[in-house]
Amino acid sequence: MNGLEATVKYTVAICTWNRSALLEDCIMSVAAQTEAPDHEILVLDNASTDRTRDVVAALGNRVPLLRHVFEPRLGLSHARNRVLREAEGDVVAFLDDDARADAGWLRSLDERFTLSGSAEGVGGPIRLEWQRTPPSWFPPIGSLYFGELDLSKEARLLARHERPRGANFAVRRSTAQSLGGFRADLGRAGRSLLSGEDDDFLNRLQKAGLEVWWEPAASVSHLVTAERASLRWLLRRAWMQGRSEVRIERGADRGTRQECWEAALTDAKRAAKHAAQLWVRRARHQRRWADEGIFVSQKAGRAYGEAAAMFRRRYHVQA
Repeated sequence: MNGLEATVKYTVAICTWNRSALLEDCIMSVAAQTEAPDHEILVLDNASTDRTRDVVAALGNRVPLLRHVFEPRLGLSHARNRVLREAEGDVVAFLDDDARADAGWLRSLDERFTLSGSAEGVGGPIRLEWQRTPPSWFPPIGSLYFGELDLSKEARLLARHERPRGANFAVRRSTAQSLGGFRADLGRAGRSLLSGEDDDFLNRLQKAGLEVWWEPAASVSHLVTAERASLRWLLRRAWMQGRSEVRIERGADRGTRQECWEAALTDAKRAAKHAAQLWVRRARHQRRWADEGIFVSQKAGRAYGEAAAMFRRRYHVQA
């Protein structure tokens, strides 16, 4: 595919559900972009019941490029797919509602698409912005569950096992549509922490032989609220990550009953082993305790996911 021309338009898509208190800062970080290419800002309101619509309306005079679209079907994948239908841009740049784009974010994405020529997707760094000081027990692995990502200090083509994250990722709209968009059985829906819709999409993008690039200058910050800075939230997040991984790996084919049973048993054994280690170490080191707890929760979630896949296959239940 040829490089982007100067006439290419971008749609910055902010999918949101009941985050009106955070939404204005996100929108204004996009409105404050420097030397930005032609773009619009599309707030995809995913069945919000708070003041989301009012916040967008109040910013209308200050941000003339701003649009609001309401999607009644709850679920981040439904919201992302609605963006692909509604966007006026040739490229859609997804930004989480609790993220803040650096001033040169959109310009840097545009430059990478232009310089790379054949890039179908471009992602960039995500650094964490803590609402309060991280707790003393917080383990390094915990940052991954909050979306932190820095794959390289240099721009480069990403390998198949390397993927950006949905909080900071841009893709050509026509390409995303040709791949069928995002799987509706993955991704957040309300308070559910099921995830993986971006991993699954990027996996399909790369399996199709299409190029995904890394652009270190296209950076955003991602807010870690006080509510999420808790071990309880991290364990829930890890549990749902395990379940999400099973759905991604199984895809449309949930696997045979034997495959699901063997995988569930393996993950259950791993979870039990680390749970025993966790019990022994429980009073020795808070950070290690949290690290082991997250591992146990994720493997237990995988075991549950495999068992659920076996149940669905046995009784022909849709996910």
